[in-house]
Amino acid sequence: MSADPPRRPGFADDSAAEPPPTRTSDALRTPALLVEEGGKGAVAVPWAPADLSVPRAGMGTLGLAASGIAVLLATWAGFGLASVVADQFATSPLLGWLSLAAAGTGAALLGAAMLREVRGLASLGTVDGLAALLADPAAPIEETRSRALAWVRSVARRVPEADRVIPAISAAGSVAEIAAHLRAGVAAPLAGEAARIGRRAAVQGGAIVALSPSPGLDGVIALWRGLRVVREVATLHGLRPGLFGTARLMRRTISIAATTAGADLIAQTAAEGFVGATPVVRDLAAAVPGAGIAAFRLYRLAVATAAACLPLPPKA
Repeated sequence: MSADPPRRPGFADDSAAEPPPTRTSDALRTPALLVEEGGKGAVAVPWAPADLSVPRAGMGTLGLAASGIAVLLATWAGFGLASVVADQFATSPLLGWLSLAAAGTGAALLGAAMLREVRGLASLGTVDGLAALLADPAAPIEETRSRALAWVRSVARRVPEADRVIPAISAAGSVAEIAAHLRAGVAAPLAGEAARIGRRAAVQGGAIVALSPSPGLDGVIALWRGLRVVREVATLHGLRPGLFGTARLMRRTISIAATTAGADLIAQTAAEGFVGATPVVRDLAAAVPGAGIAAFRLYRLAVATAAACLPLPPKA
């Protein structure tokens, strides 16, 4: 007997069974935007993370308000001075020239202060630019070398040991090699000098706290001495921060100190070791409660500021 073909349910008047139409594999299906059109090939969607980044919001409300107030004050002061000078010229030419000379001297001093602020912010921007190049292994080697040599020369004015690394940087063949030379030949002597500044500030700050007549003045004394430490360490690293530059550097220093600081137990152990290793601070800590902690905080501030002034990431 010949085997009958398998039957399937259906109506009696169905035509001969036909296989279902074959379809292209689902794996080969592509979205409509990627289908070939006109033989030109599939449309390729470029991946551009930079285009997907969040745009900067620009100046905020407080910035706009402060800028408006500054413009109004400058306009009021300028027209007021011009009116005074004009009145003095109407009264007497001698008084007019004297008032004009006084107004010009004041404007020149104000311009010098603004120029110093701009130069301070520009020096911080130079360090930030070098840090961005050193953090990117694919950065242009010649640009990185040029900026690194310029920064080393500015530092070598106060730390002559840093000048010895210039030939090694000039012969370096990669960005990583330049960063290694900067860390070994420049960051190390700068860290030693910053630690010396921190120890001196710790001794002076502890002595001032010990002589303070009121505990309420301890915080003011520590703030004043801390700002001096930040300025001294920044000058050591070739920076010239003004008022706004110091505030920006302080924010960076606080961020680094908060990131690299350990637990309270580790900090307490480090404080005890620092106090024990410095005879003057040890005597002050034994005589006046709180003097040792103030001294240790000034020392830690100097170390953190040194890390903030370097174009190299701090060691973990």
